[in-house]
Amino acid sequence: MITASFSGHILSNSIFTNAGGLIHEIKQKQRASPLQDAGGGDSSKLGKTVGSFLLAGFFFLSMANSVWAQSPNVVVGSESGADFAAVKGFLNGNTAVVNNSFTQSEMVTFSGDTTLTIQSADGTLKTITAGTGMTSGKGAFFSQTSETGTLTLNLSDVKFTGGKGATRIGSRLGGAIYSYGNLTFEGTNATFDKNSVTAENAAAAGGAICAENTATISGTNTFTNNTVTATAEGGTGNIYALGGAISAQNTITISGTNTFTNNTVTATAEGGTGNIYALGGAISAQNTITISGTNTFTGNSATATDGSAYGGAIFVAGDVVFSGDGSEATFSGNKADDVNNDIRSNNVTIRDGGTYSFGGGIAANGTLAVGVENQASTPDVTFGDGSITKVTTGLEVRYGSELTLESGSTFEAGSLVVSEEGSTLSIGNYVTLSSTGNLTVSDGGTIKLNIADTTFTPGKVAENLEFSDTSTLVLNFADTMAVAAGTEVLLFTAAGTIEDKSTLEYSQWLTDAGFVVDVLTKNGGLYARISGPGGNVPEPATWAMILVGLVGLGLYARRKKAGA
Repeated sequence: MITASFSGHILSNSIFTNAGGLIHEIKQKQRASPLQDAGGGDSSKLGKTVGSFLLAGFFFLSMANSVWAQSPNVVVGSESGADFAAVKGFLNGNTAVVNNSFTQSEMVTFSGDTTLTIQSADGTLKTITAGTGMTSGKGAFFSQTSETGTLTLNLSDVKFTGGKGATRIGSRLGGAIYSYGNLTFEGTNATFDKNSVTAENAAAAGGAICAENTATISGTNTFTNNTVTATAEGGTGNIYALGGAISAQNTITISGTNTFTNNTVTATAEGGTGNIYALGGAISAQNTITISGTNTFTGNSATATDGSAYGGAIFVAGDVVFSGDGSEATFSGNKADDVNNDIRSNNVTIRDGGTYSFGGGIAANGTLAVGVENQASTPDVTFGDGSITKVTTGLEVRYGSELTLESGSTFEAGSLVVSEEGSTLSIGNYVTLSSTGNLTVSDGGTIKLNIADTTFTPGKVAENLEFSDTSTLVLNFADTMAVAAGTEVLLFTAAGTIEDKSTLEYSQWLTDAGFVVDVLTKNGGLYARISGPGGNVPEPATWAMILVGLVGLGLYARRKKAGA
């Protein structure tokens, strides 16, 4: 493969061909035909020859009044006879490298499998103001390769801003970058800021990036304030606003270090009668989204007027998979129609030794699986105060993984399963937890209930509770509680069973004070009954010298059988 490398050159009034030949100086105000076929055109009419040039792939720097042609003797120009004021780039199946700054007047168009590398020679940020001077407000890069073809962009120290996307079959797509096929984007200090796509009575997708097939994003990238807007101006068809930052028709794979902040999708009826959808404030895909590395999603939103908005940060019609040892994903302030939400999907799988925090919550039609078989290490997952999660089929915490529902979170699931040694579901004091199926803890799984008062009601399970096969129920009473002997605390509103080989643990300070905790079923609920020497537990000043520890430090107490 031949690589063309440019560094700071300025080329003017020329036509270049990618199959070798001559570089010709274009006469000013030369009338040239529209794009002719490979055999058309007569280079002898273009003016004097200024040199020869062999190019396997090409890109432009600052090329006033110049044109790239894909084949020898092809002339690209204006039928009106105007000056060659528009600059277009064509890349066809090869590699181009730009080592310094560049100025762009119109989209670069690619055909065939193509790799483009842009490297900053001095390490300073280069800005592509994609909307400035663009015909019809286009984006920066447009790939017209086949559906299975791939555009590969390796960009360093580049900022895309002001892109307005490309029009295809009436839709507006890819504010800065659009690929008809696959897109592979590797950025080093790459930023997409304030790019947008807007469509009326059609789909608008990918405020920064849109790929019709798959998109692979890696490196270090920042996506901020990119927007997608779709409006039904009296139309009758369905209207979609997809992926405030990134949209792909097939799958999206994200790795490296990426930040998504304040990206939005907005869909508005405006008198239209079709269905209105706003999907994925930051990212949308139709198949699967796979995320690894360090990723932050903050303040992204999806909003629909007289329609439906799903996925404050991420929407996918298929599944979301978080993976990779050492990965981190943090979600905060994301909303769908002003309701806290991070993800809308079918299934969500979180695997490997990562740390994940969801401040808005997940809406999934299928299953939320925390942990998978044979994972190298285990994930630690937290749903924060104010998060709202609903998984229709159910929640599975397995294979040594940990899931924490912080105080103030809401969690609804079809069924709840905590299984295998080390797997832990930890439930805060004011968590709203409900299930339409069974809660099953087995094979070494643990549920921890963190209790701060005697009116604790964490679980409302519609069917059955079952603790079996060496499972553990942990009751972590706050050490500031003044609990009298005979106090009963409602744990779950559904009756349940705890097998003899299961274990009950409770706070060490209760044990040190001479109290015992039993679990019993009565009145359709599961209760913790505190019994002991009588009287109230001493105030904190009295027992300050008592060793205060969490459950794991203390005595194991087996459940005593008791009836209603």
